[in-house]
Amino acid sequence: MNCLPISNPPPASRETVYSYLSRIAATWGTDVRDIAYDMGTSFKAFLEQDVKSFEALVDWADLAPHLLDEMLSWTGVRAGNARMTFRGELFVSRALRNPVMRGCPVCLREDAAQQDGPGFSAMVMRGDWQMREVKICVRHRHPLLPLWKSDSLRDRYDILARLREIEKDILSGRLDQSETPPTAYDIWLDN
Repeated sequence: MNCLPISNPPPASRETVYSYLSRIAATWGTDVRDIAYDMGTSFKAFLEQDVKSFEALVDWADLAPHLLDEMLSWTGVRAGNARMTFRGELFVSRALRNPVMRGCPVCLREDAAQQDGPGFSAMVMRGDWQMREVKICVRHRHPLLPLWKSDSLRDRYDILARLREIEKDILSGRLDQSETPPTAYDIWLDN
């Protein structure tokens, strides 16, 4: 039997489950709906945070369970109707879930530079960017920018499709803004 010369990427630091699912889909040259189907689940099940969909991801991507736990901690897990557990703390859902997806274009451009293929397939959406109190990327001293907006969870978390749409703007530096020095609060929050 011949093995395909493709391997799944490892999860990145602070990466969300939806970002990782998108990067796996890009690796296999498909979209998030089809890769979820190939795993024996659905993208809708991932959005509903169905435990079986997460187990399918662990099996399919050959992930150590602690890596899934780490990604879920950066994704945020529902804890009732209006609360989420994020990094071991309980938050009001609105503090983490917003129709506007923000990010650091410098981080995304660096991600893209790590591989030879399409840039969008390597870009990582970090979980800390979801927190409404986080205003800048401490590492790059760059303000977090609105990258896209969608009230539909399917469109919002189809990160592969959204990054593909804005890849040229990210890679060209068109989204870059002036450096912003982090405050003591920014540094504390980042830690």
